[in-house]
Amino acid sequence: QLGLVGVANQGFTTRPDTIAACYPLPGNHFGEFNAKDPQVSVSKPGGLAYLVANYKELFSRLKAAGADLDIFVSWPYDEGGSACPGDWPWGSTGYLNVSHELVQVGKAVFPQMRTVLSTWGFDAPTDFGEFAGLDSYVRSHPGVFDFVMADGAPNGGTSLPPWPMQHGGPGGLPLLNFPEISMAGREPWGGFGANPQPDRLEDLWSPVRALVKGGMPYSEGIFDDINQAICFQQYWNSSRSAAEIVTEYAGFEYGRAS
Repeated sequence: QLGLVGVANQGFTTRPDTIAACYPLPGNHFGEFNAKDPQVSVSKPGGLAYLVANYKELFSRLKAAGADLDIFVSWPYDEGGSACPGDWPWGSTGYLNVSHELVQVGKAVFPQMRTVLSTWGFDAPTDFGEFAGLDSYVRSHPGVFDFVMADGAPNGGTSLPPWPMQHGGPGGLPLLNFPEISMAGREPWGGFGANPQPDRLEDLWSPVRALVKGGMPYSEGIFDDINQAICFQQYWNSSRSAAEIVTEYAGFEYGRAS
């Protein structure tokens, strides 16, 4: 299957200044360090139309190239975000408005396309009601999004942010996670070399195995095959432990006696 991750309000460097996103983000928000990028305000006149036109062309070009898109992931922060009055709180206002439009544009080209709404950076480090707002939006707009993806790294390194940990998927949608499997614990960040992390991945998975239905492990490396195996096996069978998976993995690679 083919998937695409897209920053919901990212423009080109040539985007007009009249539709520029607003910074800084309130409350030392996690997404602030990407303010230099050409993000677009959804609420400024012409901003939403600009983003919709860009994604419409992207989806059309993919189709023309023979691609058949199965999954689209809309992304909020890092990169993304805007603090303009009509956009903020981004995760419960501007982001949902533009993501809704992008889903409609995508499904017009790829009717089978399933949609994932990422919540990376929601309510981090300050609770602006982004998760609560998303919950209300999903319940009042059924059928737009298929999954919600969440990760606790921006919220202090926990398995999930506090809101979905307590309430489950916003709007009752299936919940996916987004574990980092290639750089955590490495120095400098993004360091090279193998980084098998069964204990860390088990600590992240154990508290959420009953909540999470799958996920998208995040990698910027090529040395993390064992971490991939752990995550995907636990998605396949949530009761499996990392230790059990590592034992099976080693047995396959080196023989059962290992």
